[in-house]
Amino acid sequence: VPLAVFVLPRREELFRVVAIQIGTDKDSSTVYSPTTSSFFWWNYAKLYVGNAGVLASQLQYHFHDAHMTGLRFSIASRRQLPSSHPLRLLMDYHTSNVREVTTKGLVSFVGPDGYLKDFFTIGLNGQGAALRHAYQAWSYEKMDLEKEIRMRGVQNLPYHPYYHDSQKYINILHQYVEEYLKLYYCCDSQVQEDQALQSWAGYIANDIFGGQKGLPESINSL
Repeated sequence: VPLAVFVLPRREELFRVVAIQIGTDKDSSTVYSPTTSSFFWWNYAKLYVGNAGVLASQLQYHFHDAHMTGLRFSIASRRQLPSSHPLRLLMDYHTSNVREVTTKGLVSFVGPDGYLKDFFTIGLNGQGAALRHAYQAWSYEKMDLEKEIRMRGVQNLPYHPYYHDSQKYINILHQYVEEYLKLYYCCDSQVQEDQALQSWAGYIANDIFGGQKGLPESINSL
C-alpha cells in the first residue's frame, strides 16, 4: 500500500507530490522523493501510486460504490415496494439496467473466470480483498458529497473540478427529487404512515447484503 504526500504551493491550483512511501511499515518501507531518489526510482514510485489509484477507482469507487450500491437499492425496491409506488417508479427508472449490468460484471469482470484478475496487478485474491474492504468501508454518509469533502479537508481548494462540478448536479437532483416526492406526500405524517416505504428502509438498513451502515431503519420526513 503506497502513501503519498501532496502539497499545494502558494498561488498555484494543482497539487504536487513530494514524497511517496511504498508500504506501511515505518521501519522497512522505503520513502522516495524527487530530490533524494534517482529518476528511475522516483518514477517507479509514482507508477506504484498510479496503479493503486486505478485499482481503488475501478474496484471500490466504481464497481462497489456505484454498481453494487445501486444494485442494493434496486433489489430492495423490487422486493418491498408495489409496482405503482412513487418511489418504486423513481428507482426503477434510474436503476433500469443496474441489475443486469452488475450481475454480468460479477461474472465477466471480477469473478473467478473474469478477465480483470489478469488485467489488475493484485490478481483474483487481491480483488476479493479489495471488494471486502470496500464493503466494510462503505456507509450512507459517504454518499453525502459535502460531508465527504469536508472529512477530507479539501473543501476550500481553489481548483477542485470534481467537487465544484458535482455541486451543480447534486443541487439539480435534490430539487428534482424533492419536487417529485411532494406530488405524492404533502406532509411528514404521510411519509411516516407509508408502510411500504418504511419496510423498504428497514430492509435496506438491516437485511439486504447484510445491512447497510448509516441508513435509517425508518423514514420520518421528506
